Formats: sequence, C-alpha cells, structure tokens
Amino acid sequence: MTMFSIEGDELPISPATEGSPCTSHGILGKVFRKLSLKRKSSKSSLLGRKNSQSRSPGEGESQDGLNLDSVYSHVSRNVSGLDTHTFFNVENENLYRGVLRSLLHQVGATDTQVGLRPGDLIDYIRQVFDVDQEDHEYFVRDELLSKPKRVQANVTVVEARDLKHGHDKARGEGSPYCLLTMVHPQGKGIRNSPKTSPKVSPKSSPRSSPKLKRGSPPRSSSLDGSGDVLRSQPAKGTGDPKWNEEFQLEVEDSLADEIHLCICHQDDNAGLHDNGNDRKTHTEKSRALKGFFRNILQTSDHDRLIPGCIGQVILPVREIPSHGYDAWVNVYSLSGSRSKPVGRCHLQVTLSYKQDSLYGGRFSAEDYHLAALLCYKQAIADIKDTEGVDLSLSPTSRRSLDIFAVVNGISKLSQTIMELTVLLELAAGPQSCVVTDSVLHKALEAVQMTWGSKQVSAQDYLQKMPLTDAEICLYRTTARRYISYVLQQLAHMPPLFPPSTDGFVLLKHKFGIAQHLLELDLWEATSCPQHDVSSTLLAKLQADIRRWVDTHLETIESHDKVKDAVIPEVEALVKVTATLTSHCTPLGVVQQFFNNLGVNYYRVVSFETERRVVKVVRELMMELDKYQIRYHSFSVNIDTSSRLSLHLFFTVRTYYLTIRDNVSDRDMFRLTIRQYQDWFHESLVFWLQTFKTECVTRMEKALEIDQDLVVATSLVKFSNSSVDVLSCFAKITEEWRTIDFQDADSAVMGVTKITDMICDGARMYADKVHSILERNCYYDPEQGHFDVTDRLCITLNNIEHVRQYLNELPQLLDWNAVVQRLAARHESARVGRAAFSTLGRLVSSAHADILLKASILLREIADRMKVELQRSMEEFLVRKPDKCSSADTCVGYLDTNLQVLHARLSASIYPCMIRELWAVVLAIFDSNLLIGKKPEYYEHMKKHLRCLASFFSSCGLEGEGETNPLLTELRARIDLNALPSEKLILEYFHALANSMGTPVDYLGHLAIKMAYMEETRGNVTIFLKVIRGCDLPGLDRSGLSDPYVNVSLQPRCIFNHKPQKTKVIGQTLQPVFNTTFQFPNVPKEYLSTKGAALLLSVYDYDRLKSDDFAGEIVIHLSAVPHISIDSSVDRIPVIMMPLKRPSKDAEGPFSVLCSRQPWDALSKTFVQERVKLMKAAHHTSLHSSSRAGLSSFFSFFSFNNT
Repeated sequence: MTMFSIEGDELPISPATEGSPCTSHGILGKVFRKLSLKRKSSKSSLLGRKNSQSRSPGEGESQDGLNLDSVYSHVSRNVSGLDTHTFFNVENENLYRGVLRSLLHQVGATDTQVGLRPGDLIDYIRQVFDVDQEDHEYFVRDELLSKPKRVQANVTVVEARDLKHGHDKARGEGSPYCLLTMVHPQGKGIRNSPKTSPKVSPKSSPRSSPKLKRGSPPRSSSLDGSGDVLRSQPAKGTGDPKWNEEFQLEVEDSLADEIHLCICHQDDNAGLHDNGNDRKTHTEKSRALKGFFRNILQTSDHDRLIPGCIGQVILPVREIPSHGYDAWVNVYSLSGSRSKPVGRCHLQVTLSYKQDSLYGGRFSAEDYHLAALLCYKQAIADIKDTEGVDLSLSPTSRRSLDIFAVVNGISKLSQTIMELTVLLELAAGPQSCVVTDSVLHKALEAVQMTWGSKQVSAQDYLQKMPLTDAEICLYRTTARRYISYVLQQLAHMPPLFPPSTDGFVLLKHKFGIAQHLLELDLWEATSCPQHDVSSTLLAKLQADIRRWVDTHLETIESHDKVKDAVIPEVEALVKVTATLTSHCTPLGVVQQFFNNLGVNYYRVVSFETERRVVKVVRELMMELDKYQIRYHSFSVNIDTSSRLSLHLFFTVRTYYLTIRDNVSDRDMFRLTIRQYQDWFHESLVFWLQTFKTECVTRMEKALEIDQDLVVATSLVKFSNSSVDVLSCFAKITEEWRTIDFQDADSAVMGVTKITDMICDGARMYADKVHSILERNCYYDPEQGHFDVTDRLCITLNNIEHVRQYLNELPQLLDWNAVVQRLAARHESARVGRAAFSTLGRLVSSAHADILLKASILLREIADRMKVELQRSMEEFLVRKPDKCSSADTCVGYLDTNLQVLHARLSASIYPCMIRELWAVVLAIFDSNLLIGKKPEYYEHMKKHLRCLASFFSSCGLEGEGETNPLLTELRARIDLNALPSEKLILEYFHALANSMGTPVDYLGHLAIKMAYMEETRGNVTIFLKVIRGCDLPGLDRSGLSDPYVNVSLQPRCIFNHKPQKTKVIGQTLQPVFNTTFQFPNVPKEYLSTKGAALLLSVYDYDRLKSDDFAGEIVIHLSAVPHISIDSSVDRIPVIMMPLKRPSKDAEGPFSVLCSRQPWDALSKTFVQERVKLMKAAHHTSLHSSSRAGLSSFFSFFSFNNT
C-alpha cells in the first residue's frame, strides 16, 4: 500500500496488484463517482486527445492548477468524517478496471459468437468480481475514456515447411531466414491493401481482407516512417527451417497496418545479411532492408531484382483475433501464379499494449493469478448444485482471461502455471472436494504440453521455464502448501505394504499430482519439498512392513503347544516366506512411482523383511535338524521332514534371489540371508536319502504297471516304465541343480551320491527287466519258430534308453564346475582329478553292467533265431548248393525280422543287433559247410557268402561286417577248398618252406650250397651241393646212423626230374657228403612259382628193412641265388638248414587233400606218400644226441671245405 500526501493528509492508493476493499453503498459512493467523472471530463477538455500516454491513478492535477483529488478528499472528509475507504465498494477495483479495460478496448478482431462477444464478456466479469450494476456502469464509462494509444504486435515465427525457391531449385538448398516489418499506410483513411499483395488471410479470421474498388489507384506504402525491418537467424542447410524467434512490431493503425514476412535464402542475398566482415553501418543496413521491401511493393519483376527471395506472407492486423492467432499460413511467390504456394509457415501473433501506454505499466502474472482465482470461484458457484461435473472454466471465462493475458503480454506458459497454482490453492483449502485429481491432472498436462510445444519447436532447447521470480515463488509456495496437505492425508490412507491395487490407485491419485509438481524444473535444492515427501513415505512404509511381518510371524508361534511343533511351524514359515517373496517381486508401476518420489520401495521392503525372516528360519532349521536326528530310523518321519526342509530351502532361495535383485552390490554385505545354504548342511544327507527312496519306489511302481512290456500301438518305441524312470532321474538332477550348493565339499559329495544313485537305478532297471523276461519264459529253449516282435524291441529300447541317460550326467550335474571348485577350495589339482576320476568310474561301471545285460538279451534273440536260420541256410549249403536262388529263403527270413528291428529299435542298439545276427549267420555257415567236395561246390559257396554279406551291408553293417574275424577265416577256408589239387600241393610245400625255422625238437643241420644258371630257351640249371650233416639223430641201436640225403624238385606233378641221392656214410652223426647235384632244363618261371621247392630228405640206411626217415629240409626255389656261366656253385656261401619232421595238420591244404582222396587220384597218391613218410619217422631219444651234437657242433667251422 502506497501513501500519498495531499495538503497534509495521507490518502491510501492501491497499486494495480492490490484491491481497495469497500463495503458501503449509497450517497457517498455516488457523490465520489460524480466528482471523479467530472474531474476526468475537465481534464479531457483541457488536454484533448494529443496526449498519447495514459495517466496513473495518482495524477489528479490539471493544467489550470486545480487539484480534483484534493477537492475529493476534502469533500469526503467533511461529509461524515470517514476516510476514502468508505467510498470504494468494489473489491480488487484496479484489477477489475484492468480486466474491464482489456475487454472494452480489445486489439484485433473481436468474436461475434454469442457468449464471446465483448458485451457478454463484460457482463460476465461483473458477475465474477461481484460489482453492483450502477458501479459497473460507472467503471465502464470511466474506462471508455482510458483507451490505450500504443499497441504492438508480438510475432513468433516458429518454423516453415516445404520451401521451394523457383521451379528449378532442389528443396533443402541454402539457409532460409525471415525478414519482418509493419507496413503503415501513407495517409489516413486508406483502408485498402496493396494491389500487389497476395490475399493470405488466416482461415480463422472473422472476415476477409478488403478488396480494392475498381478504378481506385494502388496504395503505395512508405517505409521511411515505419520501424526497422527485423531479421531472424538463418537455418542452415534445410528446406524445413525452425526459427522459433519472437519479434515486436509497433502498430500505428490497427485497421490498415499489415505484417509483411519474407523468407529468403542467405546464399542468394549476401548483400542483405549481417556479416562479420561487413563494414556497413546499422543505418545503411536498415535502409537496404527497407529498400528491399519497397522493391517488393513497387517492382513487378521481382525475381530479377530480388533473386534470393523465396516468398512472402501478408497478414492484416485487423484480422488478428483479440485472443491471439496461432496457425499455419501459405507462403506465396512474389511473381508467377498466386494459386500455388511455395511453402508453409507457422506463425503465432498476439496484439498487446505497449509497456508505457497504460497508466505507467501493464498487469503482471500475479494479477492474472488473482483474476483466475475469481473465475474459478465463480465456476465453483456455478456447479455447486450439480453432481458428477468436473471443475472447469466456462468458454466466456476462458476467453476473458485469454484476452486479459494477451493484452498485458502474459505468456501462455505463465497462464497455465498461474491457473495451476489457483487449483492447488483450492485443492488444499475448503474447496478440496470440488477440485478433483482429474482437474489437477488436466492443469498439469496443460503446463507440460505448453512447455513441451515450446521445447519441440525451439531450435536450441531451453533448460528452464522462462518465468519471473514472482511467478516461480508463487508456484513454489502453493505447491509446497498442497504437498503438505497431501502428506497430512497419508496417515488415513491404506497401508503401503503389501501393495494392493485399490491402495496403490488411491496413493497414485493423491501423490501423482505431488510427483508431477516435483518434476517441474521450478525448484531449488534448498527449497524443494522432495525430502519431506520421501521421509514421510519412508516412515510409513517401514511401519507398515513391520506391522505386516510381525502379524504373520505370530501365526507361526501359535503351534508351540503341539508335540513336535517344528513340522507345522516350518509349514507355516514356508507359506509366509512364499507370500513375502511375491510381495518383494518388483512391479514396474509401483517401483517407478516410488522412485519418482525419492523412495526405493523394494530396497526398503527387502531390508525390513530380511531382518525378521532370517532369525525365524535359522531357529526353525536348528529345531528341524534335532527332529531328524531323533527320528532318523523312521523312514516316514525322515521322508516327511526332508521334503518339508527341501521345500523351505527352495522357498528361502527364491526369496533370497528376489531381494538380491532389489539391492545394489554394495548393499549385499548387509544381507545375512546370503548364507542361507549353511543352515541346510545337515539336511543335505537326508535329502539324498529321500531322493534314492523315491527313485526306487517310482521304478518299482513303473515296472509293476509295465511288467508285461506290451504297448498299445506299434509306433511306441519305449514303454512307460523307461519314461517314468528317466523322468525320476531328471527330477532328481533338476532338483540338485536348483539346490546349487556353493560349498565345494558338499557339492562334490552331493554330485557323487546322485551319480551313484542314478547308476544303481539304471542297473536295477536292467536287472528287473531280465527278471520279468525270465518270468515270462522268454528264455525257454523248447520254443520252436521265433520271430522278432514289438515286445522284444521295446524291451531293448527301454534298457538302452535308460543307459543313454548316463552319458548326460556330466553335463546335467556340471561335473567340471564342481570339480574345479573343489580343486580351488583345496588348492590342489590332484584332488579335482581324483574326484572327476571317481565320477567317471561310477558311470563307466554302470555302462559295462547294463551293456552286459543288453548283450545277453541280444544274444538270446540271435540264438532264438538260429533254429530258423539253420533250417533256411541248409537249403543252399547242403540240399541245393548249385542253385542261385537257394539263399532267398534265408535272406527273406532275415529281411522280415531286420525290418522289424530297424523300425522298432533305437538307433544306438540296432547296430549291435545286426552284429549279433551276422555272427550267428557266419557260425551256421562255417559249421554246415561241407568238406571234401569238388571245387565247383565251393565256388557256389563263395557266391552265397557274398550274397549274405551284401545283404547285411545294406542293412547297416557296412565295413564292420568285413572286419569280422570269423568271416575272414571262413573266406580263407572256402578259397582253399576251391583250389585244384596241384595248387593245394603247391600251397602245402609253400607252407612247409615257410615253417623251416628252428624246430622245437632239434634233429641236426645240413650244410648246403645252391645256385641256378640260365640256359637257352628260357630254362635254367639248378645246382645243389650237399656238404655235410651235423648232429644228425642216431637211429641205430648203437646211437649212430648210416645217413644219406635224397634230393628232389617238388611237387613232382609239375617237375619231371628224378630224385637224386648222396652216398651212404656209415656209423656217424657228422657225415661229410661233398656231393653236387644238377637239375637241368627247369623252366625259369618255376623259380617264382609259389610252392615250387627243393626237398632234401635225410634217411638212415638199413640193409634188412626199409630205411628210417631222419628229417627233411624244404627250400623255396625263389630263394636259390643266380650265378653266371663262368662261375661255380662253390663260390656260394654255405647255408645251414635244420631238419624237420612233417606233421599232419587238422586244417590247411593237406587236410583238404586228405578229404579229396575218395575221388582224386593225385591227392590220394600225394597223401599216401606223406603219410607213409610221417609213419616211418622213428622217434628216438634226443637228449644224448643233443649233448653229443653240442660238443661237435662248433667243429664244423674248423672244417676245411674242399
């Protein structure tokens, strides 16, 4: 309140932002108004209309020295001794006058819609300020005399789009910028726009631009008396520039003035641009820009004179609405067709009073706040008796406030902020029930959208809202009062924990507004109530958590009167922990909401609940360990308690993992529950025992249901028993992985126990399957015809299916990680390798045992098929060996059964079955192959064997069948029997020559030399010199012999040479022969013939009976060295060859020759000779001859060979 002194008295005068409260009506008020009106009338008559500036309320002295204010004060004091407050009966009079003045003297086009006309707006304002009709008429007459003289246009050029410069220039070239000016008329009374200006009136304008009358000359504008041409910054390198720059242009005549906007390219108009190197003065630049606009108005060839101009926009001032203009307008070229625009431009234009035109100043945003408060109070009174209607301003009230804001230069952002503060005041006061949350949300959205539109269209984003300190202070005060009001309501709201839908919705409605208020960037760190909000919420949240947890934990202690109460107490604890885990699981909406209010909701919940839960879990686990030790011999009690403790372990684990994600890594050390696995160490042993019991029970139950091993359809490859067993194994491994013990020793112990348990289970399954087969007489040997059925295939698959699961244990139980942790724990790689080796041995042993069971079953299947196979194979082995189709019966039987095996057996066990069958077929073939048949028979057998081998190869055996040793032996036997007798004899001698090593029984040596010499016609002569014998066996009674040597070429069926012999050397064991033999005319190719040999037979001469056979030497002809014609056999080194005695082999060429005697004369003769030779061998004691021979053996080397 400002005090002015008038003739010694003080008169209180309210400024524009303060009202003068008045209470009286009557004669005094009327007298004051008449005096005031007379005072203003006299001043107006003296001063006239030349004074363009309005007077302030404190100025009351006229030119003739008459001070009407003094007169008024004197009259008012003398009337009844009252001060001037008695005569003012309008609350907020100056604000009321300001709103009334803005409505009476609207700048721009007024609205003609009913309810929005100036008269309608004035009548509504009278109701809002509650002004008496007579007083209102006085104020209207008074303000009609106070019309502002100076008006300005506030133009914001936001952006432009789709700009084109000419028809041949690409869009987006150059750097567009804007030039603005206000074009004033040259003379008064002219109301016509220039003829050259395109008609681009806004669509929202209430009336179009006036057209020139026909015949009237065009108006030429003068820019000399107008303001400067304003220029925006260039938007570089774009055809869609964004400027968002605001300009003020002075309006001289609101009916005739026009706003001219030109968009140009910087690169094409360098002469008009500001340049750091340009030395032109400001006056010269201003003249250049004015000349530029003069050319636009007066020149017809625009493109030639103004090459950089893209187009222009002309906006008459009279068409701008009084509440402002915000729209896109077309940009037209200065030449060419006016029907096609060259772009579009977004303009925001308002008309307001000049700063010094209204009694010394315009109204501020604080005044707008008071006006908006009165309008909202009027709106509350209008909807007082109406239900279900949200509080909102009427169109009339909204238009009045908009016009007041525009006229006084109050921005749209300031409007929305002030209206928000009004609603916050009402919401925190007695009218809180009228101002709903939705109304506040709409006001906040209006602020955010207004600020967001400024940011989006701005070229450089602003960091803070462009508000005055008074506006920000008013917002902070009101927002802080509203937040305090909301915090007071928090005690009466539902608990913050556990979060419920209804409670959260209510909380979000109450605190959602506070959250948005805090998010607005209008706070300072010291004044922001964020800390008050977060601390209040945190205190209530902690109290609610403690109350809920304590209430639920009390239900656990209610079982303490029951015998062995630990079981029901653990069950109750599991339920409480599971419920708590669900409440600790973050919900994104809740977490984000509380984070915005400065409270980490789930972190607080995690710490508050963890402190209380940990204590109860540890105590109950200690009691449960005592219970299990006390009842360890009772399986039912152990099973129940183990399952319960495992359930609690998983529940606590889930709870720990949940709260672990709610806290940071730095907070982890504060969580005691991270050591939860240590509380279950004693229970681990009982868990494993329960796993094993469950596995055995489930396996037995599965086999009882599946004991006949019969399935419903032939498509099933496994029966239910194997699937149940594997699902049991999988459940055990999955539970162990879920347990995930971190202690290395406990983890290795658990993995070893589980591996051993699963291996034992697999063995047990294979044993029980065999027991069922025996019980079903599957191994009964008296059964006749046998075919492979689905039952056998499924049985094999079941065993193999279970066995294959063992291969997955290293991955399922993560052996490598467990062993590495053990090695790191003990700091010894050897300990880790030992543990890994133990696990591997468990699995390998189980594999071997199960494969043994499976091989027995496979062998039984093959043996059961052996009867039918032998019957079918006799068809081509015995009855019809020469018929090619005789093997079809066997192949058909095999094909039928192998198809079943291939279709029903698993891929891993089918090859084993094929190998077993192939071995059975080969065994049958070998045992039923006839002997002593002609070679043709064995040629047929070769074909049948190849047929069978090819069939098994096609069934999947492939290379494995060829490597079967039985097949190799059988093929060798058939090939040998298929040879002719001559070849067999050669094979026989070839085998003898290969066996001429040191014999087991020593019979002495022969010293020989041998060579061959080539002759004519491809023949050779073989030379053999028998030098002496050493340590020959003594065949006479005297222990000595009469030895001689018989030399021949073998076999005699291909050689025609007669045998030759040495002379007899009597009574010696060391005979010296020195005899040379020749075998001429021997074909040279015989030297390389397999089996062609030299035979040296040593005999003991007897006069009265046949000579005794001492031994023989067989030498390959290929081993005889070559000598030239001029050489001699004597030059060949001596060879010492041991004597050997032939034996009758059960197999080989000799046995085949023996079998051919009935029908082959050659074989018969040869066999008889060899058999006679074998029988003639006289066995004497070799011990004495050996001793004698050793003493004389080395005398041979001192012998001088002649």
